[in-house]
Amino acid sequence: MGKKNRIELLKEELHPFDPEFRRRLERYLKEGDWKKVPEDDLERLKWYGIFYRKAVPGTFMVRIRVPGGVLTARQAKKVAELARLYGGGSVEITSRQQFQIRHLELKDLGAVLEGLKEVGLTTLQTGGDNPRNVVQDPLAGLVEESKVDTTPLTAALTAAVLGKKEYADLPRKLNPAVLGSVRDPVNALYNDFALVLAEGEGGLGFNLYLGGKVGSGGPVTGFDLNAFVPARREEVVDLFLAVLRLYSRLGNRENRNKNRLYFLVRDLGPDRFRELLEEELGRPLRPKGWELVEAFGEREGIIPLSGRGRGLFKRRLYAVLAAVPAGKLPAADLEGFARLAETYGDGRLRLTVYQNLYLVGIPEERLSSLLSEEPLSGYERWSRNSFLVHLVACAGRGTCHFGVIENKEDAVRVARHLAVKLIPSAMAGRFVKEKGLEPDYRELELLRERFSLGRPLRMHWSACAKGCGSHGAADLGFVGTKLRVGGEVVEGVEVFLGGTPRSEGKPVGKVPLKGLERRLEDLLWFFFENRLPGEDFTAFVRRVGVEVLRRFFT
Repeated sequence: MGKKNRIELLKEELHPFDPEFRRRLERYLKEGDWKKVPEDDLERLKWYGIFYRKAVPGTFMVRIRVPGGVLTARQAKKVAELARLYGGGSVEITSRQQFQIRHLELKDLGAVLEGLKEVGLTTLQTGGDNPRNVVQDPLAGLVEESKVDTTPLTAALTAAVLGKKEYADLPRKLNPAVLGSVRDPVNALYNDFALVLAEGEGGLGFNLYLGGKVGSGGPVTGFDLNAFVPARREEVVDLFLAVLRLYSRLGNRENRNKNRLYFLVRDLGPDRFRELLEEELGRPLRPKGWELVEAFGEREGIIPLSGRGRGLFKRRLYAVLAAVPAGKLPAADLEGFARLAETYGDGRLRLTVYQNLYLVGIPEERLSSLLSEEPLSGYERWSRNSFLVHLVACAGRGTCHFGVIENKEDAVRVARHLAVKLIPSAMAGRFVKEKGLEPDYRELELLRERFSLGRPLRMHWSACAKGCGSHGAADLGFVGTKLRVGGEVVEGVEVFLGGTPRSEGKPVGKVPLKGLERRLEDLLWFFFENRLPGEDFTAFVRRVGVEVLRRFFT
């Protein structure tokens, strides 16, 4: 065994959950002077979901755990209040269905943590070498597509590891996902631990995938372990904890660039890891079942709810999507959404991996009134004429010292530009003019359909190669970089094409940020002109090949 990395030595010297460090944390919060916190202790604070922001000296960010993205209006109001009082008046929805509050001073962190505790929220283990927030279908248990309500499972998995030192000393972070729906709106296979809806021995349950990731050497989907677990709480929790123990015992603690679970499963091989997992469990694993996932992406607009798993509804109820540009949300708007959830819905909000939110449990007869209410009336709900619904972007240079570009601002600017430039009716008119056509009404309608995206376009932005924006899972993925153009260093992006929730996108070139909008316009115009009837962008890229499309990014 080689020399352990710095973080491992730091944990051995003093683990963040040791009583001595807890006493230090209390002292730091009481004194409120960030300059008195040693660098090693700034690292240990990550186990408590507290992140020092080198990009903005003297400020901190907290990441708030929201299992499965489900929270009450009271909890949302408290997050909004804390952001307004201490965090610059805004919050972020993360790509793991959580909240982040930035621009916090150390002297205010005690009040923030206490305020969260009052409403049953915590920042614990949202950073560092820990199991992170469990993601699920945000409408789990509410829609017909949800065959297993995974909300109790996400709660059980969270309770099994939260605050427990034995699961807070992994070689690296571990991202879990539990998908009980025939639609995958969470990009499940890009998680370290993924349970995916299947039918196997004993009925409904999950197939197991291990080792998915979005960074640490590039995005990859998880390995198929040829294993099925029934949708029973005890068995799911036992399996999860067994994987954590194996990873903790066998994972690489030398090189932090090669110590995600992916590298362990790759090096051992999925078959050998499965054997070790059976030994750890003390029983054989069932062979994988028939996978039931058949659709992907965010549900848009107004979604009818079913009574599956929660008894029959007496009235027709709906969920309503609010697309939050790159997840950045004014605290006043979050408070407004919480008020709408209480007034019109079931008193809960549901956060999504695409950094949006749902209001749920809305009676049919109150939909019209709700849609006219602020702040909802100011947010997009459909991708039909918007590129914002399936937009994902991580923090960026302004608040993350790893960030190479601003990112969130770049992502929103490009999305809004495309939404204006690529309106189907305008594009159909341009096509008619360029070709000198004189179509009748029916032909013009067909042209408008041709210049409609069909399936929403997923655009994911990562501010650096760490890949926190899950760029590999997108139709169009972007990674911040620096380029030399004419002897001058400029901001740019590496572009990835053709990613899906089941396969990674391929890099096609690095280009300056300036002028990116025009390149994307040209690419999508080429798609519209050359697509087959009913063909979406993903299928088009697969058919023509990324090599043909590289010319737009050279």
